[in-house]
Amino acid sequence: MKNLVQSFQDYVQAHQLFPRSAHVLLAVSGGVDSTVLAHLCKASGYFFSLAHCNFKLRGADSDE
Repeated sequence: MKNLVQSFQDYVQAHQLFPRSAHVLLAVSGGVDSTVLAHLCKASGYFFSLAHCNFKLRGADSDE
């Protein structure tokens, strides 16, 4: 069985989301899914930067 990192790499390649040499900008909220995406990109060796987006969707908790 493939691990999550390998599945992610296969998906990116199969759908030609971006070339391996690209500098990718990830818009992240700091939630679990954004954190996992950043981890997968790092573990896959992609060159990326993070842009934090706070849309205040969780009320006062958004600022923590």
